[in-house]
Amino acid sequence: MGKDRLKNLLLNGDLYCGVLLLLSVLVITSLQVILRYVFSFPLPWPEEVTTSMLVWITFLGGSIVARREEHIKVTYFVEFLPKRVLGWLFLLLDILIACFLIAILVGCVPVFKKLRLILLPATQISINWVFASVPLAAFIMLLYYLSSIWNQLRRLVRGEEVPLEHRLH
Repeated sequence: MGKDRLKNLLLNGDLYCGVLLLLSVLVITSLQVILRYVFSFPLPWPEEVTTSMLVWITFLGGSIVARREEHIKVTYFVEFLPKRVLGWLFLLLDILIACFLIAILVGCVPVFKKLRLILLPATQISINWVFASVPLAAFIMLLYYLSSIWNQLRRLVRGEEVPLEHRLH
């Protein structure tokens, strides 16, 4: 049972973090509204912190959607192609997405170097903590896509049918 719980935690870590961040945004925003409008004593940091959390939620959400293969897609023309061609087409798309994610990871390095000294005004936290969500989510998505590429390639080379129904909806 312990291994299953650890596997579940690792596979859904981005989801758990996203939910925790969303709840934190709700609590912090509610606290700020109460302090500002009931007690006339607003805190200087909630807007900055919640905005940073929303950036993290956005990119973690991207990794969740990628893992579930629920990104928006237009499948009208794709549905007319033979299944064998679709298998290779989706493999090509996954390879292109993986290349794009690698480019994001490589591109983050100079950005982090340039931004390392910039601090958020209210919290005095490096802005790199906010932007760290980009490479983290890109890395999580890259792991998913590499696994997907490997599984698809293995099936296609063996001549097995690649399950595509979930990719067409």
